[in-house]
Amino acid sequence: MAVKELEIDTNKKVQLIIGTQEEVKWIDIDAYVANCQLPDFSFTPDGDFPIGNREKGYADVELRFNKRIGESGSVEIVELYGGPTINSIPSIASGKLRGNKVEIEKALSNYLKRCPENEVSIEEQGDLVIVKAKGVATHSSFPEKGVNAIWILADFLKELDLINNGAYYVVKFINEVAAGDFEGASFGLAKGNVYVNGEDMHKTMMAITFMETYEDGYKLFYNIRQTYGIYEEDIEEGFSKYSDSYGYTFKIEDYMDVLYIDSNKPFVKLMEDIYNDNTPWTSCFKLGHGTSYAKALPNSVYWGPVFPNEEDLCHEANERTKFDNLILATKLFSYYLAEVVLSKESLKG
Repeated sequence: MAVKELEIDTNKKVQLIIGTQEEVKWIDIDAYVANCQLPDFSFTPDGDFPIGNREKGYADVELRFNKRIGESGSVEIVELYGGPTINSIPSIASGKLRGNKVEIEKALSNYLKRCPENEVSIEEQGDLVIVKAKGVATHSSFPEKGVNAIWILADFLKELDLINNGAYYVVKFINEVAAGDFEGASFGLAKGNVYVNGEDMHKTMMAITFMETYEDGYKLFYNIRQTYGIYEEDIEEGFSKYSDSYGYTFKIEDYMDVLYIDSNKPFVKLMEDIYNDNTPWTSCFKLGHGTSYAKALPNSVYWGPVFPNEEDLCHEANERTKFDNLILATKLFSYYLAEVVLSKESLKG
């Protein structure tokens, strides 16, 4: 609106595209891409400054374990939960158990003596025992920064004489394959840091982020941020390795390739100039460890709104930004749009 109110002659059409489902399935932006004329280039203010010209890939993988009847053991896992979202490391996880409460209490006491850093508690609920584990939530693109409550819960449950039903194999899989693996080494997805044209694409990062019980069994969800050179077929192959031995089926619920935009394109260089001329910082090009709507459109990057002098609190407790920085970001966007519409060049590159 600020640019429009200047009543200047413009050489380009500007679209404001508002999406409301970036954190879930992109039904809105997918519909836009399928039915509308796409811009020649764009940016999304859904990251940080200076300029995000590349992003790691994205995948959600759902694993389903059948309930199956156990044949041995004395403590039965009735239900398993962990969450609350697929794109964050879970801070809470719980299980409902049926078995000797004294035996479970003794196992917990011994466990906490060995692992005092882990927060696990139990309580009675009728004839069941509820086990709760607490961790530390963080964005799933940086799983090593949090404490995965699902991992903690499974780590304790393995101390019990579990009936080997379907839930037992969930716990077994978490402990033997998933826990401690942030880079997908178990699945052949760990490539270390990868570089494209000298620019860092980091490495694959992944973890279990969600767990639930449903009518026919149990679900685990993996969230994956794959690096350059890891493709959908690699993920398929990796998860196929364990499906028979742990008794699960899986499907890739959502998948997006890595994003890479040449930093020499004119529309990107203009962003660099605007940033350098109007902030105390020097522009550079960054890698996005998460996923933004930049992946949805051609020739798109993320630009802002988090500045170098503030902590990125995305998906964390008390998510917020600085007021002065919000105003500065608005100015940068306005200056950029004004330069774009005034230019007679295409800027697309």
